[in-house]
Order: sequence, then C-alpha cells, then structure tokens
Amino acid sequence: MTAELIERPTRSLTLPDLRAVRGSAALLEAMRPKQWAKQVFVGAAPLVGGVLVHWSSWPQMLLAVVAFSLAASAGYLHNDIGDVADDRKHPRKRFRPIASGALPIPVARAASFALFAIAIAVAGASSSDLAFVVAAYSVLTTTYTTYLKHIATVDVVAVAACFTLRAIGGAVAVHVPVTIWFFVVATAAALFLALGKREAELKSLLEAGPDVEFSRRSLKNYSLKYVQTLRALSLATLVSSYIAWALVRTDGLTGHIPYFALSIVPFLVVIARYVRSLNAGEGEDPQEVIRQDRVLLIAGAVTALLVGLGAY
Repeated sequence: MTAELIERPTRSLTLPDLRAVRGSAALLEAMRPKQWAKQVFVGAAPLVGGVLVHWSSWPQMLLAVVAFSLAASAGYLHNDIGDVADDRKHPRKRFRPIASGALPIPVARAASFALFAIAIAVAGASSSDLAFVVAAYSVLTTTYTTYLKHIATVDVVAVAACFTLRAIGGAVAVHVPVTIWFFVVATAAALFLALGKREAELKSLLEAGPDVEFSRRSLKNYSLKYVQTLRALSLATLVSSYIAWALVRTDGLTGHIPYFALSIVPFLVVIARYVRSLNAGEGEDPQEVIRQDRVLLIAGAVTALLVGLGAY
C-alpha cells in the first residue's frame, strides 16, 4: 500500500486549472470583501434594541449581514463594469480585476446578476420583509452605479441611503422597531461618512493640479467649501441627534447607571478623531481611517459597550 502511494504520480495543475484559480481569485478581489465591514450598520439596531442576548436573533442578523454583503459585491462588480474605460486610465484603479483584464466582463456581469439573486434569496430565508429591503438596496446601488453617481449631491444622498437601508435591514431582520431618533442618527452618520469621502477625493484632485482628470464626473460640480459646509451640517445633525437619542433612552431611569448618557463622551471622542483625519485629507477610505486610529477604535468599542449595557 505504501509503495503504491509512493509510486502514484502527483497530478500537476494544467493550464485550464491555473486559469480557473486565477479567475476565482480575480472574482473574489473584484467583490471587495474588505468592504463587507460596512455591514456593521446591520448590527446597529439589534445592539440598541437589546435582542442580542437571545440566541434566536443571531441567525437572523447574520443572514442579513450575508445578504447585504453579497448585494454590495454585486454592486461593485456592476460599478467596475460601467467604469472599465475610465479605470484603465486611472493610475491605481487600472489594476482592478476587470480593468486589468484578469476578470472578463461577461463573467463579471453574470456573477453580478447571480449575486443579486442569491442575496435576495438569502434575505428571504429570514423574512419577506428583509428580502424587500435587500431588493430595495440592490435597486438603489444599481441605479447609483449607472446614473446617480454622476449627479452632484444626489450621489452623496444615494450612498448615505445605502447605509441607512443596511441599518433598517438589521432592524427588520430581528423585528426591532425603527424609532425616529435611530433613523435620524443612522442617516446623519451615513451622510457624514459619504461627505467626508467626497471631501477627501476633491482635496486629492485639487492637490494634484488643474490638469488632472476627474475620476468622478460629479466632482466637477463640487467646490471644497460646498462639501465642507454640507459635512458640517451633517456633523451637527449627527452629534445633536445622538445626544438627544441617548438622553431620551436615559430619561425616566431611576436607580440605574445612565449608560446611554455616559456613551455620549466616547462617542464625541470618535467624532473628534474622525474629523481630525478628515481635516488631514484622509477620509477617502473610511475603513482604513478607522482601522489605523487606535484611539478611535477604543472609543468606538467603549461607546458600543456602554450602549450595550444600557440596552441589556
């Protein structure tokens, strides 16, 4: 038996095998799994709603996370197919799988449609309401990548709406009501992140010089002052609405530690640290900003802990 195993020839990878491996890797890269961290918005309502202590809520929330992750990846593929000509001229984006040719456009298009369908099916395994929210998200992200991203101001609102739909989807998945204050906080936070990203992109282009080609057509209709004004308005709305939400949740509690009210302090630290990064022109990739700022991460964890203690 041992001799047979030693003498048995090892199968080497053929050219079609290598192409399949490379194609799978290219598809996974084009799906941008790093961006799945945005699904943290899905967990916001389950956290503040106080349902995560019930194990029965976890499968529903995880189904929502998976559904939105797949739908987001489908949107990225659709976006890169539409931008392939512009991406090939961009110094950084030309290395994306579709722009570089590593992932053929027909394969990417088929994968995009398949991922949208699977995302809605996964959401439907939880509830028809969640399937409706994921379908609405899919329609919005497709419309954004096709039309809305070319319209100044509308593009930012559309991006923010995608984040808000994630938060609503998390609430629907675990049957937590969406209060007015929660909706305002989630929407203001989404607008703040989207405007910070646009501001960083615009600063980068302005620093590159007047002859640089705009990577987004809508950026031609933005001025730095306009974006900064909108960002300041969204920031004021976010901070004031979060404080109001935290105090409303604390009001009427006697004999208990006011965890929600206490969460205001680390929350303000999170905001201050993020604004500091935006002012330095580092908001083009919000996830990288958050990952690289330990103080922000710690303050965010403390905020979540205090909110969790208040909810449970």
